[in-house]
Amino acid sequence: MSFLFATDTADTLSWVHSSVEINNKYWDMYTATLADTLDTATTMILTEKLTYPLAMDRQSLLYINPNSATLDGATTSVQMYGGYSDSFSLAVSTQAVTGTYGGLIKTIEADVQATAGFVVLDPNFLGTEVTDQRYFLPSLPYIAFGITPATTFQAISGDTIIFILLVPPPSNKY
Repeated sequence: MSFLFATDTADTLSWVHSSVEINNKYWDMYTATLADTLDTATTMILTEKLTYPLAMDRQSLLYINPNSATLDGATTSVQMYGGYSDSFSLAVSTQAVTGTYGGLIKTIEADVQATAGFVVLDPNFLGTEVTDQRYFLPSLPYIAFGITPATTFQAISGDTIIFILLVPPPSNKY
């Protein structure tokens, strides 16, 4: 599981899985961190597909840009993609993403340009979805996330956390 920087030369960074204790319960945590400096030549960040770690009977939490790093000089949106085959993949050409065996589900954050974002991914949510809050999570075997700057990314130093996905254990109740 890793990041794909959508540039002429693609860098691949890894998701790191760990367990964290929150309120005396252990959660699965997936963290995607920049290992190298991101420069202004990068036109988009995509995570590679993540084998669906989310439990289909409970909510998961996604934090985007938790340290409020300045990613862009303007609006920077976040998209969620889904795949339905082991061959699911995403490709980028001039800030346009095309999916093979999957595609865009929806924009889940309108702007994380210099602020943290937080969304609840809920497989049981049937209400009205509002960007930046809570989303119905379709039952798909793979997910991926993307960040799209309005212009270009700012230079961002390595070791900047971009995504944290928290998946509760079966015993957690909200």
